[in-house]
Amino acid sequence: MPGIRTCRAWAVVPGNLHPENNTKTDTFKVKGTVLKDAAVRAVLAPTGVIDTGQSVTPEARYANKGIAVASFWTYFSILDSGGVAVYAESLPATVPPGDSTDMEYPEVEFAAFGTYTAACSVAMDGDQNVTNDTKLDTFDVGSVGAADGSFIVLRPSFIVAPNPATSGFLVLSFTGPLDHVTTGPLSLSIFDPSGRQVLESPIAIGLGGPCPTVRQSPIALDLRTVPAGVYMLRVAAGTNTYSQKVVLQH
Repeated sequence: MPGIRTCRAWAVVPGNLHPENNTKTDTFKVKGTVLKDAAVRAVLAPTGVIDTGQSVTPEARYANKGIAVASFWTYFSILDSGGVAVYAESLPATVPPGDSTDMEYPEVEFAAFGTYTAACSVAMDGDQNVTNDTKLDTFDVGSVGAADGSFIVLRPSFIVAPNPATSGFLVLSFTGPLDHVTTGPLSLSIFDPSGRQVLESPIAIGLGGPCPTVRQSPIALDLRTVPAGVYMLRVAAGTNTYSQKVVLQH
């Protein structure tokens, strides 16, 4: 039968020291006429930057790429920056062949600043192409801060260099506003793969206005006593945290 297929190969070797490379998965296409193919075309809302407390109607576009009428379930989920689902809804859809439809879901509001992921998917019995069944998109929850009503994205933009670090020092440079709307310091931590904290350092900032920026930037981090390896650098701003992987090479 035509469609997209998945093949998997694996090996079982007693005493294998690297089981992470024992399996390989790939897809291939069987040519022919595809009878049933439901697909996600696009996330229509929420996108870009939205304000905290603003009601948003999640919306996505779905398509029937097969040659017969398709009836299938659609799913819309929203995940926070930690991957936790904060919204999940589903609706049935019936779409003529070669056509598409826009589906709206119940409204949602966001109280916490940060970056979110909208995840849309479809499920249909006998779907011959599952590679187009899911679509992901990100959006930011910010706050209206400027006099003209424009948005300020309340999340820090920072650059860590060099990465990998070979000299024992990392330089952290902030390039944008911070999600830190009250007085007080930021904190910076580094964790190893087991979750153990190997460094913690408060960051003094120059405060003023609802969206302060770091005045003491760039900031040099002395990691010469930290063993070489892969770590997670975490910046805490208010009640929100932002992370980036860093590599140390001594």
